Amino acid sequence: MRCPNKWQWMVIVATLCLAGLPLLLIYISHKRIESYDAYLYPNLEALPRFDVALLLGTTKSVFGRPNRFYQYRLQAAAELFFAGKIKAILISGDNAKRSYNEPIDMKNDLLKLGIPEGVLTLDYAGFSTLDSVLRAKHIFGQNRLLVVSQPFHCKRAIYIARRHQIDAYGFPAQDVTGPTAQKTYSREYLARVKAFLDVEIFNSQPRFLGKPERVNGL
Repeated sequence: MRCPNKWQWMVIVATLCLAGLPLLLIYISHKRIESYDAYLYPNLEALPRFDVALLLGTTKSVFGRPNRFYQYRLQAAAELFFAGKIKAILISGDNAKRSYNEPIDMKNDLLKLGIPEGVLTLDYAGFSTLDSVLRAKHIFGQNRLLVVSQPFHCKRAIYIARRHQIDAYGFPAQDVTGPTAQKTYSREYLARVKAFLDVEIFNSQPRFLGKPERVNGL
């Protein structure tokens, strides 16, 4: 059996390097974003007061069934408000299609939980976590935020925020378990790679900006 020549070895090494690059990016981005765990406040009593909570949107239902990620985020936002920890809630989510509107769904369900409409502000252009975080600063004028979502999502949002000089912390909503949730957690690895590249390499900006808007309730 012939041994590979010099050029064949170079091809083999280059192939191995290319194959290992995605794994390296996953490892680096995961470790970097996990380090922002220190900015989470899982204990409501220890949480300082904030003017604005940034409630990150998600779909209300999955395959016709209630989405527990959605339900737990609403519960966390309501808990913050009724405990007097926040004055206002900025709901940021996807409204790319007329038939799909995360901010409106969340607003309607927060109203059912007793949150007054006058403290709710909707951002319909939160097409990604990066969009939601940077629009909170550039459109809604917020340089200090309390992010509300599940722990893994809070950490990614805080990472993006702090790398853009936003004083961000997180109040984690209850986590979700089960087979459906595992798909979300698996996708998070790729979402973290994208966030890392967006922040560290490409300096990505929101898809839409526009005129400044005020946050209701302040």
